[in-house]
Amino acid sequence: MVPNPDRLRSVPVPPGWLSGLVAAGTIGAFAAAYSFDPIILSVTLTEAVYLVLALVVLSLVRRLDIGLLELGVQLFVLARLVEFLDELFVGAKPFVEPYLSGLLTLTSLAVISVGVYVLVRERDDRVERLETRAAELSRKNELIEQAPISVTVADIAKEDEPLIEVNDAFHNMTGYTVEQTLGQNCRFLQGEETEQAKVDSMREAVEATESVQVTLKNYRQDGTMFWNEVTLAPLHDAHGETNFYVGFQQDATARKEYELALEEQRDNLDVLTRMLQHDIRNDLQLIQGHGELAREYVEEGGRSHLETTLEATADAIALTKTARDLSETMLETDYEPQPVPLASTLRGEVDALRESYPDAVVSMDDPVPELHIAADELLDSVFRNLLRNAVQHNNKETPKVTVSAAREGEHVTVRIADNGPGVPDERKESVFGKGEKGLESDGTGIGTYLVKTLVSRYSGTVWVEDNEPEGAVFVVTLPIAA
Repeated sequence: MVPNPDRLRSVPVPPGWLSGLVAAGTIGAFAAAYSFDPIILSVTLTEAVYLVLALVVLSLVRRLDIGLLELGVQLFVLARLVEFLDELFVGAKPFVEPYLSGLLTLTSLAVISVGVYVLVRERDDRVERLETRAAELSRKNELIEQAPISVTVADIAKEDEPLIEVNDAFHNMTGYTVEQTLGQNCRFLQGEETEQAKVDSMREAVEATESVQVTLKNYRQDGTMFWNEVTLAPLHDAHGETNFYVGFQQDATARKEYELALEEQRDNLDVLTRMLQHDIRNDLQLIQGHGELAREYVEEGGRSHLETTLEATADAIALTKTARDLSETMLETDYEPQPVPLASTLRGEVDALRESYPDAVVSMDDPVPELHIAADELLDSVFRNLLRNAVQHNNKETPKVTVSAAREGEHVTVRIADNGPGVPDERKESVFGKGEKGLESDGTGIGTYLVKTLVSRYSGTVWVEDNEPEGAVFVVTLPIAA
């Protein structure tokens, strides 16, 4: 069985005072048992040198902190002391040396050999750990060198915080070689369009030993500008001190240009929305107002044409409102739900439909639950578009629309049924797609797309079913506000 090095290392060693007491007792015993002969003092010089050397070895072994090895050396020192005293007191009549000192010497050598075994095992373990650590460091260095993103290390304990490590990806991204980079502060990537505020945020994070991520304009060696996404993180040593910072850099130019293009598109969409909302809608309302005034002056033969014009104008006005709602939905980036009353919102849109289409029969099942929906101010647009869709895409002489609402657990379900041509099974899902139109419709299809977009934002669902005996039922489920 192989001895356990940890247990052998922790073998208790006699304290110093006890070792001194044993040595003093041994000297006293010899002095009491034998007489001192000064004539043989010169003969004992060799044994005295051996004893001194043994004491020196003991002082060195103590530093290894291996209990069994130290105990063995102490026994060896005691053996040398016995031999010295034997020479000093016993002289030419040896008695102690063959027996007591020999036994102590053999015992000490046996114990020392086991202690040396512990020492060798620990050395082998240490070598193995060092080799494993070296392999890990080598593997990590290879990973850093082969990483697809730029990796740098800066020594913040030195003046001007120079870079001390960079990988090949840094050269590929910036064009600067390793020789041109090491020893330099990373500010050499900055230029005239680099935002100072972002540079300051990085410096403040380093001073506070915190991580930070910014995207800023940097410049390659050839002078071309690129967007650099920089992430800095402190590297702590075993004592919690921070002397180094690691940096990860990625070329974010394509993503940033895409974001800027989207921002420009949003600005253009906002301008278009304002034009629809104010200029075009105002002109349509002016046409509608003059058409209403012209009713009493139009003869019977032209009355139908006027009504068609007024209906088309009303549809166009409603379309501008739908387009406005859709653009607001697309432009909004920080949606926060708020409680919106269901009953009053639904009744308001039903009344508006009856006013816009007096020939349609619109009924509403009561009671509508008096509760609030987790939505926003565009909730009315959901019901408005579904209600208008039920009339506009209806091929009956008298369109009929029935509205009902019921609570189901933590949601409310609103059903809008009509007696129109219905929706074929193959189109029940795609009817909510962007640009999808109803059957025999000349519309844009953005109404149902807006409904789907808003309901999804509200964490609800919308789908279409067959009505009995004919027509379609648009079903909307919405979460109730807490």
